[in-house]
Amino acid sequence: MEIPINSNPEGKKYILTNHTCQVEGHTLYRIRALKDFAGVRAGELGGYVEQEHNLSQYGNCWICNNAIVYENATVKDNARVSDFAVIRGNAHVTGESSVSESAHISGYVRLSDYSSVFGNANLCGNVSLFDDAIVSGDARISGNVALHGESLVCGFAKLTDNVSLYNDAEAKGICEISGNVRLYDQSSVKDFARISDNVVLFNKSSVAGHAQLSGNVTMSETSSICDYAQAKDNAKLKDACYVHGYVKLSGDCDISGCANLAGNVQIRKKGKISGNAVLTGNICVTENAKINGDVILSGDTIVKGNSHISTQIEANKIIKPCSLNEISKENSL
Repeated sequence: MEIPINSNPEGKKYILTNHTCQVEGHTLYRIRALKDFAGVRAGELGGYVEQEHNLSQYGNCWICNNAIVYENATVKDNARVSDFAVIRGNAHVTGESSVSESAHISGYVRLSDYSSVFGNANLCGNVSLFDDAIVSGDARISGNVALHGESLVCGFAKLTDNVSLYNDAEAKGICEISGNVRLYDQSSVKDFARISDNVVLFNKSSVAGHAQLSGNVTMSETSSICDYAQAKDNAKLKDACYVHGYVKLSGDCDISGCANLAGNVQIRKKGKISGNAVLTGNICVTENAKINGDVILSGDTIVKGNSHISTQIEANKIIKPCSLNEISKENSL
């Protein structure tokens, strides 16, 4: 017959039993419910805790299956920890949040509201999940990362430093996000994309493929960058522009409208592309040059200075063979 380690004072919802396990030098005790609550039946065995402070005696919070909670970690309110989940360090799981499967949480991680962590996800540091945020798969999150709204991190995504996601933003695939990056309003980073420094994504903008963004790059509306394209410095992408291929953006360049950039195009030094402009090949736009309207440019050419091309007739005048060596003389990313 099981003998409780501590007494069973009136009003407690669970006790520690003499069923124990050893985890990294810590002795953990299996819990047993003393009364019915929120689907848990009196007498039912739960998961493991190191001390009673790991699981609140109040609310409907519960630890079940083979889940373990130890060190200074706490589970409160109506939170649930189940399966083979591990909660340790100074982590706090509160509200209606849940941790399940083989998720591992440590450090000063905070889960609240209806947030959830499952799969093989690993969270450590000062990570905070609010609202209906979800972390799943083999995601790795560390540092001062914060997830708000219905933001999602899944797959093998890796988030570090001071990254924040808001309102349905997503990070998935094998992407890596670090620095002071901010994702808002259904913006997404996926596949093998890499984002760092102070990059900000708004309004359904997306980064995919092997794209790399760094510096103070800003993307908004439904702008998209993918394949092996790169952007850095103060580059701005907005509206429905589409940047792909091996395109490189740098300086204070500005890409907007329905502009479509592909191939080895380079936009630098305050170059601006807008409207329905389509650029392919080895085009280089730099030094305040502007291209807008229904213009198509391809091949090898440099547009620089204060040039402003807004018609196809103007574009045809500058399309001419141009040595790649000449383009390479310009500063590249």
